[in-house]
Amino acid sequence: MEREAVASDVPLISAPTVSAPSVEEWFAWARTSDSVVVDRTGSEVSTHRLSDLVAQAERDGAKWRTLGISAGTPVMLSCGTNLTFIRHLLALLHIGAVPVPISNLLPSASYDTVRELVKPGAVVAPSNRLRHFPSLENVEHPFGEDTALLFDRANLVPRSELAGCLIILSSGSTGVPKAVVHRAESAFMNAGLHAASIDFEPGGRLLLALPAYFSYGLIAGVIAAMMSRKDIILNEHPFSASNWFKVCDEERVSLFATTPFQLRKLLAVGRPFPASLKKMTIGGDRVMPADLEALRRVYTGKIYLTYGLSEAGPRVFTNLLGDDRQSWGTAGVPMEGIEVALNEPERRDGVEIGELLVRTPTAMAGYLGETGFNRDDFIKPFGEDGGEWLRTHDVFIHDPATDTYRYLERRKKVIVSGGEKLSAGYIREILLQHPQIAQAVVTARADADLGEVPVAEIQVTIGAMEPSAAELTKWCRQRLRLIEIPREFRFTDVLKVVNK
Repeated sequence: MEREAVASDVPLISAPTVSAPSVEEWFAWARTSDSVVVDRTGSEVSTHRLSDLVAQAERDGAKWRTLGISAGTPVMLSCGTNLTFIRHLLALLHIGAVPVPISNLLPSASYDTVRELVKPGAVVAPSNRLRHFPSLENVEHPFGEDTALLFDRANLVPRSELAGCLIILSSGSTGVPKAVVHRAESAFMNAGLHAASIDFEPGGRLLLALPAYFSYGLIAGVIAAMMSRKDIILNEHPFSASNWFKVCDEERVSLFATTPFQLRKLLAVGRPFPASLKKMTIGGDRVMPADLEALRRVYTGKIYLTYGLSEAGPRVFTNLLGDDRQSWGTAGVPMEGIEVALNEPERRDGVEIGELLVRTPTAMAGYLGETGFNRDDFIKPFGEDGGEWLRTHDVFIHDPATDTYRYLERRKKVIVSGGEKLSAGYIREILLQHPQIAQAVVTARADADLGEVPVAEIQVTIGAMEPSAAELTKWCRQRLRLIEIPREFRFTDVLKVVNK
């Protein structure tokens, strides 16, 4: 099978010139903003002007300094996605300290793992979660809210390389937590690029249903909305479909960011989406075509499919859905100033398959290490003049005829059979072309001779007859290599998709 480097195919382009405001410039602008933050996460709804929150953040920054927190000191924010979070996020950014958003519902062992990784000087947590931090000092603080401020005095020494940064926690490609370090200006830049890619106009109201400890919720949600003079509606967690409709109606929500999982919950309600809703972004996983068809029957606004990863900023691709159903499965176009390519692609059937590489001005500084940053995911596949590219560990299909990219799978889902690497995602793509198959998952099964072989679990289209294994094998022989044909086909009524 033909495999070759793509260096000769990729033009060497000078570094992008996209710019974004510094933290100081953003604060100066935000003092004049007329947008508001509506907090619906507590027992009572409260509304606050962003300009007032910024002024309070400047006062709170001085209080944080008095407590010993300074530029380069990580502070874990485990207080939920609410006004308390917004308040401390802004204050810490203002003084150059390092916000580390994290869920407020983790078990003690998970908090211990993150603390060992990030070594925060302080933790902001709900008062009823103190038992998860038994070794930290619970101190009195001047912020006047129902949260605890916990200190680890040994970690109060600031790290100069972290000054002016924020940290996003990510499992990366291994499942092991990693601390993704971004310059604050990089986060502002990615937020601005995201806003431009979905045609954010000043004004409007964003309902934030994604937690702010996710990179999308924080950067493409909170920060992008603030930069675009949009009101932010902070809603209860966990997500509730019935509550979502209620809040959209009461708050006249015009923009909403969601995941395929949340979308399916909303569609199950079986009612038209609110008339005030004009734009919706969907990301974090592959959206099934049937769900998009159902969405278009109950919603008439714009739909944007998004792709990204925390290490890239997070946003990379945007796909504004049109009437061409064939384009729904593509990643869309990279945001301004971002380049993409495949690393050592495999060429077959007129397309290229390989790991997606991203060259972006909003890439992370690196993963936080004991000293400095780990930058092993940055490579130079096109020589020194080609610059650094970020490995995504995601396998994509590139169609040179249309210059479109389509997500296949995580690299760790590759099946190694007889020493050859097989793409579970590609096999699944072929299976989904069968008219009687609604959904499929391809996994590896241990084999004494080949090491691993592919097997498929299948959900049949509603109303269709279940094809036999012999029929499916014959069908696959016309489209897959012999080694790629699943050795077993299992049928089920409910299927959890893992080959995203």
